[in-house]
Amino acid sequence: MGLMAKRDGRYAAVGISSDTEMGSDGVIFCTNVEGSQPVIYYGYNDGKSSAYKSGQNPAAASNRKVWEQDGHFMCSFTQPLSLEIPGESALNLAEKHHLLVSTGSIGDSSEPRYHGSDKIASSEPVDLTDNSALTSAGVPRLIKAHGSLMLVAWVGTAGIGILSAQHLRLTWVGKQIFGKDVWFTIHRAMMVLTALCTWTGFALIVTHLKTLSFGHPHNILGFIVFLISVVQVAGALLRPSPEARLRPLFAWGHRLGGLAAYLLSLVALFLARQLPQLDLPRYWLWLLTGAIALDVVVSLVFMAIHHCVGDSRVDPDVGSPSKHEAPGSSLRKILLAIYIFFSAAFVVAMVTTLALSDA
Repeated sequence: MGLMAKRDGRYAAVGISSDTEMGSDGVIFCTNVEGSQPVIYYGYNDGKSSAYKSGQNPAAASNRKVWEQDGHFMCSFTQPLSLEIPGESALNLAEKHHLLVSTGSIGDSSEPRYHGSDKIASSEPVDLTDNSALTSAGVPRLIKAHGSLMLVAWVGTAGIGILSAQHLRLTWVGKQIFGKDVWFTIHRAMMVLTALCTWTGFALIVTHLKTLSFGHPHNILGFIVFLISVVQVAGALLRPSPEARLRPLFAWGHRLGGLAAYLLSLVALFLARQLPQLDLPRYWLWLLTGAIALDVVVSLVFMAIHHCVGDSRVDPDVGSPSKHEAPGSSLRKILLAIYIFFSAAFVVAMVTTLALSDA
């Protein structure tokens, strides 16, 4: 048997379970405390917490070999078919069991911390005496739903909302939807959808993990994006009137918050491919790169239109809005339609890839 993880303050573990969920399982740990050689422990899962039950390198785990290479450590050993964990009933490894594989950090007391999302489970009970390849339980549905909602939000609706606020303020001048300027109605609708998808996706992943987990940069950035989205919506609801002295301050704060959330969300999407539960193909990164390139190119074309046709781009937040539609309005409408079409195509392709993925 072999276990591997990143070295320095990390562990790799395999749980021996009757199902695909953590709880009341025997566990074999391979840990690497910084400055020392990797060691093996037997342990036990009590609910969502784990604890060592044996001393270092139990005698039953024979032929032990440990080594470090390329930033990782590995424990290799021979395990008898009877896994005897002190204080617990022996497990007969000749019987089929689900394997729960995880990695995480080690606490100050050298005890394993909760692994969060860094886990994977075998799809079927495994015969450990059979050396054939194992298959995982696949990507959980809640993770797929979470990822799909985040893709719709930050590859789809957010971009449309941002472009409408940046480049369409002097388009459809004099026309309104529900009593508001067309550009503002588009912006508000898209950003509300972005917020709703983000909040729902956040709720789904917390439900799946049953806790807030910050063990991966993707998780940290995702939580920051969630917090910014809450602040952005609260700020929009409480925004001062156009004549208020603080209106320019609100306008710039709202823009910077939206831009920060957008950029951080894209970084989080790139990092998602590193998550152990996902097995996304390499072309998924090219799809994401293509979606970002689309945003950049379309923004540059919008700016070129503004420059070439002499659009003054008066900002209603800090100045008096124009009562006349700016030159190049038809081009902006066509460009928006092209952007929506290709943005939707990228979202569909990425969500489909995620839905069909297996870990």
